[in-house]
Amino acid sequence: FLDYTGTIEIDGINVSHIPKPLLRSRITTISQDVVQLQGSVRENLLPYEGQASDGKVDDTAVLRTLDRVGLSEVISSKGGIDASLSDMSLSEGEMQFLCLARAILHNLWTEGKLVLMDEPTSNMDYETDARIQSLVREAFAGCTVIMISHRPEAIADVDVHLDVVAGK
Repeated sequence: FLDYTGTIEIDGINVSHIPKPLLRSRITTISQDVVQLQGSVRENLLPYEGQASDGKVDDTAVLRTLDRVGLSEVISSKGGIDASLSDMSLSEGEMQFLCLARAILHNLWTEGKLVLMDEPTSNMDYETDARIQSLVREAFAGCTVIMISHRPEAIADVDVHLDVVAGK
């Protein structure tokens, strides 16, 4: 949603009429590049102002989500959700699961229905890819998921897919 020509509508609303920061905050995104923020695990999982204090996403939801993505034991053994993330020395794969947990919590908080994913498993082995795809299908059921993927397995059960060849 940077600069574009034409019209993009979400639920019949022209997105050009929505302030970009508000639009970005309401769409759940997962990129292929791991995004690590300064601060604690909690601050990385709940980075939006008010997200950690409005009661919608409490510690129970955070811990349940970490368990869901398979990180609860690792995070707990390294100091818990209030420990500095940079001190945890998580692997690239663990960081991608942390980013997935952040997206799940963001979606829970916003109750959004649009998820954008840019090759979230491009640096993963096929087994980890399959695990992430399963979590995505489960966590974002009922959402429109737009995913860029070079792996056919990632889009095997989608409703609609678009093949782009040579940028066309």
